[in-house]
Amino acid sequence: MKIIYAITCHEVTDPLLYTVNELSSCKDNLVIIHVDKKSDLQQFSSIDIDNVFFLQDRVDICWGTFSQIEATYKLLSYAYKLEFDYFFLLSGDDIPLTSQKDLTVFLKDNSGYEFFEFQSENDNYVNPLERVKYKYPFWYFKRKKNIYNKIKSKAFDKLKFLFFRNKCFLSHHKEFPELYKGSNWFGMSYQCVEYVIDYIKNNTWYYDSFIHSYCCDEVFFHTIIKTWSDIKLFDDETIASNSLRYIDWKTGPEYPRILQPSDRLKIKESRCFFARKIPKVASDEYMRSFRKDSLKIEV
Repeated sequence: MKIIYAITCHEVTDPLLYTVNELSSCKDNLVIIHVDKKSDLQQFSSIDIDNVFFLQDRVDICWGTFSQIEATYKLLSYAYKLEFDYFFLLSGDDIPLTSQKDLTVFLKDNSGYEFFEFQSENDNYVNPLERVKYKYPFWYFKRKKNIYNKIKSKAFDKLKFLFFRNKCFLSHHKEFPELYKGSNWFGMSYQCVEYVIDYIKNNTWYYDSFIHSYCCDEVFFHTIIKTWSDIKLFDDETIASNSLRYIDWKTGPEYPRILQPSDRLKIKESRCFFARKIPKVASDEYMRSFRKDSLKIEV
């Protein structure tokens, strides 16, 4: 089985090096890395492995903006030209929790399924429509806002329905499919990637409608796959996430939580195949300790 792992990152960290080495150790795998355009590719020169490639057509990524959709689409488009069975999107903070052999066996047993996590009834519901039908200004995306920007953002939230409507969305709102939201980290079969690429090419208005959206990397692809009549979504209550990722959005103090040794038991019980986020500085031994075959009940 051939798997493409697409990684988005902006710096060289211990988790990134560990993950690239682990995933590339299986020569049937292909690792494609998108480095934020703001970063110098020379910093990654130590990664020189036959089945690891760096995307040259890069995007300047800013949190919450369309740039995150754009980068993912470039990775999908690059992968689509190649032969593979599955495509997994990862961040530079992710690590695998199992051997490539075990993952391959799992994927063969679940062949044809797509691995997406959608927001559920247990989540604080976010209406994805609110993120698309308005034109969000650049200053709205600053994660650390000064008092002035906080005031502007509050004013925007109250007045956006009057002055900041997304004209592209409005002109095509009758054609828009029902919107869905979920985790922006996913796994797709080749057939699903093909469907997504074709959908975007045949519906350019859909792509254009998201250019000024807010945090819609959690909406854009989830909505497309829901329009596919042949979709088979993985759903297993014994695994904590249908995208096969262990991500802690509840415990803090960071969101998502930076995983610590005290999280090992929860990770084991999750039965997930990947975990995020890992500290930027971490030994290989530390990261291996999170693997399914290394986790101990005592923590």
